[in-house]
Amino acid sequence: MQSGVMFGILITILNKRIVTRQYLADKFEMSTRTIGRYIDKLAEGGIPIYSLRGANGGYTIPDDFRMDKSYFTIDELGRIISSLEATKQGFNDKQNDIIIDKISNLKNFKTEEKYLLKSKTLIIDAGTWNNPQKFRNKISTVNKAIEESRTITMSYTDKNDNTSIREFAPYCLALREGIWYTIGWCYFRQDFRLFKLARINSMKINDTHFERTNYDVYQKLNEHFQDNDLVEIKFEFEPSIRAEIEEWLGADAITLTPDNNFLVSASLYGGNELKRKLLSFGSEIKIISPSVLKEEILVECRRIDRVYND
Repeated sequence: MQSGVMFGILITILNKRIVTRQYLADKFEMSTRTIGRYIDKLAEGGIPIYSLRGANGGYTIPDDFRMDKSYFTIDELGRIISSLEATKQGFNDKQNDIIIDKISNLKNFKTEEKYLLKSKTLIIDAGTWNNPQKFRNKISTVNKAIEESRTITMSYTDKNDNTSIREFAPYCLALREGIWYTIGWCYFRQDFRLFKLARINSMKINDTHFERTNYDVYQKLNEHFQDNDLVEIKFEFEPSIRAEIEEWLGADAITLTPDNNFLVSASLYGGNELKRKLLSFGSEIKIISPSVLKEEILVECRRIDRVYND
């Protein structure tokens, strides 16, 4: 009974987008306090349910949330479908058929659906190691908004750890150096902006449509792709990591010095991401220039030494 009610609450919120606690209590014939306990259990189970305050408030789930078959086993999905089939006679509307279709889609979930693009010659998996489905759902939501020319309201955390609510008109998705971005018009900044998908905490597609302008997104990508400026970097590395360096920067960035040492010369975006990348190679690389970056790496190494010695 408990799992059936929880599933019913989940489907109701997904279908209606925003529902009040009282609405759920009336629908499932139980107290608002009991509804609150079920909502807490769903949240503990990983469902991103948010409570919105105000006259039009209630429980909601972001549009980038999707259930996949990992949430239920095949046997559980089959049991739910059988139960719904058995209750068809008690309803005059087609709501049961709609729900059965949705659950059947989950049951027939194909492995290929986890890929952003899959063909005989190319596969792009947009997932992350930690929570792949959540990241794929972000891309799916942004893609839908782009195709339908609808704005998105999102919670975004910038590089300085400041979180704000932005209304955004997405024009395209972009992938560079393994990082996914979306670019479009930010109503808060009144300008075109790049947003890292990894920094988007939650998002919701609005009913508001936007008109695309003739803005050159490619120029924006070339001008301001990262949060940091380009750094002209040179470093030597050990032969044991040559394959990794080639995968990262390409073979063209590598030269052999007169002393038979491997040397890299490249223009890279600075900041913490670059430092973390360089530190990941440990003692197998040596920074030559710029001296500021060399000093920052040295300071971080001293911090690491203190952490382990303490």
